[in-house]
Amino acid sequence: FPQFSELPAELRIQIWELAFDLDRFSQAAVHCIDERGGRFISNQPISSLLHTCHEARKIYLGHRFRKGVEFAFGTYIDFNVDTFYLINYERDEEKFDRFLESPSAYKIQNLAMRKSLACNIPMEGHMSEKQWEMKNLLNSWVELAVVFNDDRGSEEAWEDIGMRFQDLSAREKRKHAEISYARAYMKSLNSMMARCDTLETNYRFVRL
Repeated sequence: FPQFSELPAELRIQIWELAFDLDRFSQAAVHCIDERGGRFISNQPISSLLHTCHEARKIYLGHRFRKGVEFAFGTYIDFNVDTFYLINYERDEEKFDRFLESPSAYKIQNLAMRKSLACNIPMEGHMSEKQWEMKNLLNSWVELAVVFNDDRGSEEAWEDIGMRFQDLSAREKRKHAEISYARAYMKSLNSMMARCDTLETNYRFVRL
């Protein structure tokens, strides 16, 4: 059997792609973002194969599902499609402020929060002032997924690297009072932003 480096390039590429399991990147990733060791990082791991050689890195970063990736929050991220799930921020105004001002936060387009955080942002001021300040700092932000039925602790959520959100059905949205409240709350926020000539946010209502 020849050395790996002596195999035909086409075969080496196929082997690398199988090793990286790149097909799983056809779906957008959900990154749990938390403050660890004094910086905000994602729970999504970096494959150890990326450190193997230049060829491996080139194939990974050049794959059609990874074209838009860049290094941020301690991992590789596609800001165009990936979602950033904020866990364990509800009662910590200083932590939330630090996140908003963290180096790559301004690139985030898709946020996710539990309803408890989305409807009670830990910042001072009226709900419209909080929204305006968030939009000012997260100036790429376009969508918020409001998450229901996720009662896990922060460590359990952190360990879930395969997390996916499912949009609530029309029936589910009508059935529960807390979902109706959240929808009305977000609609009011968008109305306030529109009156201030500020871009409205797209809202999704989801569960695990």
